[in-house]
Amino acid sequence: MSEFQGKRVLVTGAVTGIGEAIVAKFVENGATVFAMDEDEKKLDKLKVKYSPVTVIATDFQNWAGVRSAVESIAPVHHLVNNASIAVTHELLNVEKSFIDNTINTNFKSMVNVSQAVVSGLKGHSGTIVNIASTLGSKPQLYNSMFCCSKAAVIMLTRCMALEYGPSNVRANCICPSLQTSGLSGDQAIVDALVDNELAKQVIEKPITAADVAELALFLSSSKSSMITGEDIVMDGGLLKLKSLESIEKS
Repeated sequence: MSEFQGKRVLVTGAVTGIGEAIVAKFVENGATVFAMDEDEKKLDKLKVKYSPVTVIATDFQNWAGVRSAVESIAPVHHLVNNASIAVTHELLNVEKSFIDNTINTNFKSMVNVSQAVVSGLKGHSGTIVNIASTLGSKPQLYNSMFCCSKAAVIMLTRCMALEYGPSNVRANCICPSLQTSGLSGDQAIVDALVDNELAKQVIEKPITAADVAELALFLSSSKSSMITGEDIVMDGGLLKLKSLESIEKS
């Protein structure tokens, strides 16, 4: 029997790509899964596909509404913060509303949901997995606000691990390389950015949503009981190995 049997799991940004794959993985392992997202129609489709899942429609910009929704399903033993937006843009033309929307969804909602989850545990142990990005560690053209928001997520995860650790809550984040499914905007730019990342990888195949889901499950399990405060990169060797290669050849 899976250790997740009977455990309550909340996945935000749950309806497509990485989020849906994580939902599927926890359902497969017997967890009681709550799927939270803004898109009600896609949540309905998710419910049809994974009937045991409880779907929750909420606006991640609504601090009080999100907090209330999370508190209503306490306790949540395992949280995966995946809600995120990424739209290509030029830094010179970024407007305040765009910055607010990106930071509110990609960063502030993680703080809000995590606070509610940890408070609802009332002394029981738990885990938090935040989905960040390799772009939290390196800049990329036409993606500045996403890069900044994911850099904040990486540091937030370390702070969570430090502060929530004494309450038996572990926090880690996963940093996948850029995926077409997670980026919107000018399609030609999206394709070029993703192709550029893939060409630089040592393992020259795209990171899949299923890859990320497997790691999220591991980081939520007792098999990773001594891992906390980590940002684990999934990029086929792009960040560390390619940079090392360039140093050796210089």
